[in-house]
Amino acid sequence: MARPLQPIAERFPRPAVNRAKHWLGIALSYDLDALARLWGTDKASTGHAYTAPYASHLGARRWRVRSVLEIGVGGYGFTDFGGESMRMWRNYFPRAHIYGIDLEPKRIDTRQRMTILRADQSDPESLRAALAGCLPFDLIVDDGSHIGAHVITTFETLFERVALGGLYAIEDLWTSYDPHYGGGPPGIDGTGLALARTLLDDLNLRRRPIAAIHAYEQLLIVEKSGA
Repeated sequence: MARPLQPIAERFPRPAVNRAKHWLGIALSYDLDALARLWGTDKASTGHAYTAPYASHLGARRWRVRSVLEIGVGGYGFTDFGGESMRMWRNYFPRAHIYGIDLEPKRIDTRQRMTILRADQSDPESLRAALAGCLPFDLIVDDGSHIGAHVITTFETLFERVALGGLYAIEDLWTSYDPHYGGGPPGIDGTGLALARTLLDDLNLRRRPIAAIHAYEQLLIVEKSGA
């Protein structure tokens, strides 16, 4: 009787699987959505569908991007899981170093152009200390706790760390309507969408170096002046 095949995760150690996927990702590096599906991140068209707007803003500059920061490594409280979006960005930006910040300790493979830092996104000093040695970021993505107060604190602390002409993205804005994330009915304060309204004022009153604000379903992309 033939021996049943083991699941791929059991037959091959996870680092070996990730290395194989990384080489495949290099071949697919021009296609952000294919990379998102390869690595299993919910940014793909099969999930939140963020890859299309990201590609429209970043596709022409992906060889020029040198530094990316993602708030929230993923994997929740599991030490050995997460990093899917970081690996996607690493494939998409061939010359960039990808940083991730998470509240939980993470023990995942970061040997090739990836660094994981530990910080509390609700604490400005914690964020500043974690990123003290980093160059300005061409892209910052907030895919962290999604709690309104944390989203606002993180933006207020880190927008100054965006490079001139760089982008700051806030994902999963549906949480602005969810009380579990500090949200509620449309128009309340203290949410990601409330921050978006403030940023529109800042853009028109020239209170911050904002060149443009791009709004998509559940996604906000803020473009910094000075490109």
